[in-house]
Amino acid sequence: MKLAIVVQRYGADISGGAELHARYIAERLSAHVDVRVLTTCARDYLTWRNEFPSGTEYVNGVPVERFPVLRTRDLNDFGLRQQRVFGRVHTLNEELDWLESQGPVSPGLITRLRRSVAEFDFALLFCARYYQTYYGARVAADRAVLVPTAEREPALPMRALPPSSRSVAATPSSKRTEICSRRAGRSIASSARRSSARFAGLARTISWLPWPVSVPPGSRSGCSAGRTCSAVR
Repeated sequence: MKLAIVVQRYGADISGGAELHARYIAERLSAHVDVRVLTTCARDYLTWRNEFPSGTEYVNGVPVERFPVLRTRDLNDFGLRQQRVFGRVHTLNEELDWLESQGPVSPGLITRLRRSVAEFDFALLFCARYYQTYYGARVAADRAVLVPTAEREPALPMRALPPSSRSVAATPSSKRTEICSRRAGRSIASSARRSSARFAGLARTISWLPWPVSVPPGSRSGCSAGRTCSAVR
């Protein structure tokens, strides 16, 4: 069995909630199944500036493919678009414009997944509000498993989110983040060891991958945490 972990940033020195969660899951599952991470060259979630070299490297024994981000984030443009979609009646196109303004826009990552989606049995897509999850779920189709890391996420009511996927791995609150992620990794890995069919059965249902509730990155720009976006026209 081969799994793709698709996440906006990845690295041993990156400690963001979704990114750290993705790394814990990748490292624990890699002992039992073939895991490959698809991510960007960005280190900073505010700018999405390319800081890592593109190509393949190994992080704690896990193969990681990095793809360049097309452009850095314009925080002023993003803030204005976020005010619009979180605070006013808006269109689906405005939501997609917000998604692209937020970034990280990495067409190479999506192309890699599209051209070789049959290489993976499942693609675990981390963080519902980002470009790679929205477009990755569409190219991975029935192999996609959404790990929304929704936090107190005001973007979830958007018509564009969450993307269509085979199943959702929910992330409820937990006080012991690392311990809970280890338990989640062991739980999934245990299913994988028993058989690929049992893992596939698990992936078609709702899986609980514990993670703490926190304020989403960038939520100060245009909205407060816990606020929902306005209806789509």
